[in-house]
Amino acid sequence: MTLRHWFIIGGCAIIAIHFVHVEHEWILWVFTLFLGIIAVYFKKFRLYGLLMVASLVIFSYIALTEMEPLTAWKTGERVELLVRFTDYLENNGHVQASIVKAENDAKLLFQSYEKEAQLERFIEPGIVCRVKGTIEEPPAATNFNAFDYRNYLHSQGIFWIFKAQSFQKSDCTPDPATFSFSSLQHLQEYITSQIKQSLPSPSQELVLALLLGNRGEMESDVTDAYEKLGIVHLLAISGLHVGLLSAVLFGIGIRSGLTREGTTILLLTVLPIYAVLSGAAPSVIRAVLMAFIVLLCYLLKVRQSIHQVFFISLMTVLIFQPFSIYAVGFQLSYGVTLSLLISIRRILSFQMNQWKSSLTVSIIATLASIPFLLYHFFSFSPYSILLNLLYVPLFSVILLPLSWILAILVLTIGSAPAFLVEMSNKLIQGANTFALIISEIPFSSIIFGRLHPVHLSIVIMGVLLIAVLMEDKKENRIKYLLISILICLSLTMPKLDGQITAINVGQGDSILIQLPFNEGTYLIDSGRADKLDDIEDSGYIAAEAVIMPYLHSLGITKVDKLIVTHGDLDHAGGVPYLIDHLKIKEIVIGKKLTYSDLEIEIMGKAKRAEIPIMLVQSGDYWFTRHGKYAILSPEGNERNENDSSVVLHVAIAQESFLFTGDISIEKEQRLLKLYPNLKADYLKVGHHGSQTSTGVPFLKVVSPSYAVISVGKNNWYGHPDPEVLRNLKEEDIKVFRTDQNGAIQYKLNLFSNGTLQTTLP
Repeated sequence: MTLRHWFIIGGCAIIAIHFVHVEHEWILWVFTLFLGIIAVYFKKFRLYGLLMVASLVIFSYIALTEMEPLTAWKTGERVELLVRFTDYLENNGHVQASIVKAENDAKLLFQSYEKEAQLERFIEPGIVCRVKGTIEEPPAATNFNAFDYRNYLHSQGIFWIFKAQSFQKSDCTPDPATFSFSSLQHLQEYITSQIKQSLPSPSQELVLALLLGNRGEMESDVTDAYEKLGIVHLLAISGLHVGLLSAVLFGIGIRSGLTREGTTILLLTVLPIYAVLSGAAPSVIRAVLMAFIVLLCYLLKVRQSIHQVFFISLMTVLIFQPFSIYAVGFQLSYGVTLSLLISIRRILSFQMNQWKSSLTVSIIATLASIPFLLYHFFSFSPYSILLNLLYVPLFSVILLPLSWILAILVLTIGSAPAFLVEMSNKLIQGANTFALIISEIPFSSIIFGRLHPVHLSIVIMGVLLIAVLMEDKKENRIKYLLISILICLSLTMPKLDGQITAINVGQGDSILIQLPFNEGTYLIDSGRADKLDDIEDSGYIAAEAVIMPYLHSLGITKVDKLIVTHGDLDHAGGVPYLIDHLKIKEIVIGKKLTYSDLEIEIMGKAKRAEIPIMLVQSGDYWFTRHGKYAILSPEGNERNENDSSVVLHVAIAQESFLFTGDISIEKEQRLLKLYPNLKADYLKVGHHGSQTSTGVPFLKVVSPSYAVISVGKNNWYGHPDPEVLRNLKEEDIKVFRTDQNGAIQYKLNLFSNGTLQTTLP
């Protein structure tokens, strides 16, 4: 088959898997029928049409088969299962977790709230236990553009979480059928413990990362710096590592007297074992599969081009793990490799020196990674091309071989020479320190936000075209320049419409207002900073965990106004963090008789950061080109903290919005006296739906069409109050709650009524 045929098969396979996963199979069947008709009636396109139809049908069947476990149980169902552990327990704070396989061969995420020591005594890979528990569907993302834990588990073939009840060692027995796999897990644990005991930091952490794919031991600020600069791929096992392993083993085999065929068989045995030992990440699977196919073709005397090898490995992964297409590692590994394969012939056809060739490869790899980096991480580093030129040789020529030498010495003789360890430590410390320094300089990472699907398509097509046109020819330079300009324009197009989003920050408030035509960005409150719903966690800051990632996903690095409604932790707890990590043009605080300790801290911090503070009270207002923003409260004489909340009325185009902080029913009555004709289409319900707020007279006058309640799931206050919900229902007001609907977003339209959407149905 030609390269074009492989492209068709691969593209149709991914399309089929995606539409099955999002449960839009009907679109898939209509598209398939349309292609079938074309194949029948248009002879010129018959071969391509039939190939596309066959690919769509086959891979939609594979995806549907993979999703069969979804129909095995219902969420909340209590079951008794015979589960086989495939890994050691991992301590995730308050819960112990592991991957298990049920009797129906479904993969489950096992969770137990038993004490760690109790389960560690007998839980290990290969053991089978009969356990009672509850089946639950993994939680979906509750904020727009947020990390989707459900999709993450789906990418690993896991569709259910099994929350286990207490069980004993007597409920478990070893399973002889999993002996070989569990032996590999034990070997991995042994290698890890030996390296930890024998090597100091930072060599220990890098050896574990480069040998076993375990980056968890590295310091978070170091991995963050590598990730920020676009060189974190060097810490992951990929084709470079597999190629080095294959070359070393091949050389050892030949020198030991084995024939080429015998050495090839040895590699075909060792490579899959290494894939399991190193964690079987997508980049490892791709590299091992491609090496395995090349070796197998050599053994069978079958000729295959590198492009065919690539697509065969892709098809193999999609057959056995179809939903891995959602894993960022899969997308980066296959996306970058494909771009390099497309352009490699053109690179080799020109007589370049080593420096130019390396620069060209670095440019192509960086360009190919941009769409995926922007989609998942919302940013990329303009320094990554040059840093890859520096770090790739450092890792591939020095640090990777050195790490393998240290590991082999430790595992064979129990230690490594001091001079080797010292040299390794100095090189690693130098590389890490340099990365940390570069990551702090201006423009080390540019935040663009998650690309719109249209923009993403333009960027992907542009990158593929650039890969094809990467020739040092004058006639292609204009094309190259035009495509680059098109990509830049797609990233910088202004948003014509605005949107108002109630961010799900748990039991707290945070509302983002994005004005049309990028006229401004306002953030009302910052969520809490001490607890997440009913989980005690003094280190939790909603601004860090939720708000900043969401702002970055939108490409927002500064806000024009940060409006602090009042000084409660669940509204203003994250403001100090935002002052440190976000560009803020102005902080708006209500005038009042006394300020809370948190408000005093905020004002002091703002003053030191040279951020202007605007003290507002009833009667203040400002305009933008398309909107009016009126402060209705406080009056400045309130003695109750909640009643001193800043109340903001926003009118944009044909829509009006009322944000009420935590005001009480008494304060609502006062507002009605001051503003008897107060109206709003959209009401942010006061005090999270507490019975102390949202009185019937207030609702009758304001007469909103929509009411939004920002409230934490299973919160300890019992919010929202049933009476408040009843009042809203009786007034025929459609209610949206962040605990049930996730983030709630109203898209503004200057020429017609807006639309409301939520992250959860």
